[in-house]
Amino acid sequence: MTSSKPKPRVAIVAFNFRQAYDGATKTLTKITDELERRKIPFLVLSTQFDEIWNYEYGERFKLSSIPWPLYWDYRLCLSRKSPVFKRLDEFAPTVIHVSTPCRAGHVGAMYASAKKIPLIGIYHSHLTKLFSLYALPLVPLAKHLLQKFYNKFDLLLVPTQHIIRELHDHNICPPMKQWARGVEPELFSPEHCSLEWRKKMGAEKESVIILYAGRLVKEKRLKELARASKILKKTHENIVWVFAGQGAMESYLRRHIPNARFLGHISRDILNKVYASSDIFVYPSDTETFGNAILEAMASGLPVITSDDGGSSELVQAAYGSGMLLFPNGDHVALARKLQWIISDSSIRSRLRENSIAYAGKHRWSPLIEEILEEYYRLSKTDYIPLAQKENARLSL
Repeated sequence: MTSSKPKPRVAIVAFNFRQAYDGATKTLTKITDELERRKIPFLVLSTQFDEIWNYEYGERFKLSSIPWPLYWDYRLCLSRKSPVFKRLDEFAPTVIHVSTPCRAGHVGAMYASAKKIPLIGIYHSHLTKLFSLYALPLVPLAKHLLQKFYNKFDLLLVPTQHIIRELHDHNICPPMKQWARGVEPELFSPEHCSLEWRKKMGAEKESVIILYAGRLVKEKRLKELARASKILKKTHENIVWVFAGQGAMESYLRRHIPNARFLGHISRDILNKVYASSDIFVYPSDTETFGNAILEAMASGLPVITSDDGGSSELVQAAYGSGMLLFPNGDHVALARKLQWIISDSSIRSRLRENSIAYAGKHRWSPLIEEILEEYYRLSKTDYIPLAQKENARLSL
């Protein structure tokens, strides 16, 4: 990146900026950390923040919101346009980065349109599937609104080709670019394995620890794990189930997998030990656009089993060269069979472990962050022409 270019001023609109909340907020934190390191001014607008704010070159603006009754951990943005526009005017951004299609994102997109400022976004959440889980009658309306929203973007960064194809199927077709996710090799590595932690979980020498790490919520399809566990219980007595995370599904899982260990929300310097000390990572969700936890598990040396639907399937297929660790979405019997196969053969686990480490090693944050910063610079240039204006000029020829 050439230092002669003027620095962009980046406004980031997110529904949540609690930094360890999920993969989306971890990704945004990677971006803001690098903006801070390079002394690039930025403003984050969100409904939720951590109490501590450690940025000198970054500012924050909290949006008014209320809890969403259907999902206790989600807040609906209620901010009016005028105070948001006023705060953005004060900051004077050269590029607007929107990471949510909720009310906050719409206000950010309206500001970009009104002020003729370039609009970039990252597609984090598999929204049509989330609507099908939580608000089925609204799916047709949701698809229509998502089309109107995302087709205004000058650039939409999408983590996998699988999701790009799905967006095209839904007639969401702004300029798109695949932009994956990275993993920190110094943080997530097999070197963090702890025999003491395994013993603490109740694992004996021949035990196999099956790990899930992530939010314990409906859209992660965790009922499939509970159902698969009942099948495995009949054939394998040496299994220890471990759940790292918290959420509304915890009580259900405690009832249906009574001997499972629940760690709650844990810091990343403990999570790396949990990954490296486990044997298999299972992630049944079909609502992922990528799956940061999958990369973390692979970097830690775990074979990963996931659904054959959603963005995560692309990672798993690429890591192992086939769909051997994919199970048909919603088929808990097939999931149990995949687990039985790996549990029964330690040599297979060793081979898959090598594949996991090699694949995760290809994903580093530094080139990805460099890429998005280059886009901020490119879109912020003084002769920038909004996409809609370009289209109108083309049509008038």
